[in-house]
Amino acid sequence: MDLQTLVNQVKEKRPEAQGTASRLGQQGTAVLVPLTDDPDPEVRNMALICLAITGGNQASETALKKLKDEEAQVVAQALQVLYKHPPLGMDKELLEAYHTAKDEDIREDLPLIAGRMSPKIDPAPWKELWQKEKNQEIKKSLLIGLSRMGDEQARQEFVKQMLASQGTETLKWIDHCKYMEHPWIVPHMLPLFNRQEVVVYLTPDLKNKRPMRIVDFVIPAVIELTGAQVSFPVKRTDPFTSEEIEQVRRIATQVKK
Repeated sequence: MDLQTLVNQVKEKRPEAQGTASRLGQQGTAVLVPLTDDPDPEVRNMALICLAITGGNQASETALKKLKDEEAQVVAQALQVLYKHPPLGMDKELLEAYHTAKDEDIREDLPLIAGRMSPKIDPAPWKELWQKEKNQEIKKSLLIGLSRMGDEQARQEFVKQMLASQGTETLKWIDHCKYMEHPWIVPHMLPLFNRQEVVVYLTPDLKNKRPMRIVDFVIPAVIELTGAQVSFPVKRTDPFTSEEIEQVRRIATQVKK
């Protein structure tokens, strides 16, 4: 499978380009980069989809530049590249992208990308942004990113807001916990084991409603964060039993803060 095949597939906007990119790996990045400047936004978009697969520093650098693309779908795909391949060593460029972004959605995503650069990023300028930001959604993203970077003040606020959340909003905070990809947050999740309120009804068989409580979302998150082995299936569409909950609670209590 040669590089020209990948170029042709991207120009023709063929889905097979993704499989070709996967087989070529980073070898394919160099020929994809010029295609991100193609006059056709669909070609630019496909090139970025493939860059998310091939990766490498050149992919991250290109994605940063494409945040200024006039097409929203291209910008969205550039953000996906950056999330999958954080621009390590490009702290200055990432901050510049944050300051110059006109779209609030971009400014909301960039702190999360910055967080994924931890520990190879200076949290200080992001903390300053967090302290000054007025937009509450962007401020929350800065809080989450800073928490992953290890800022203690941000972590304390993260835990406070997580524990104060209610209903489906708590499910979002559980996802934010998984974003940390580190068990530091696990001991702080212990109060959520007591949350028995139903927040979602699942109907996998399209007939019977299965009530899912907050604790039913906490269990797989803690297992994912700790890498612990348990005696029951985790991926499921029915609630966990009391015994299963207690098994994971014991795991969580053993994690040091």
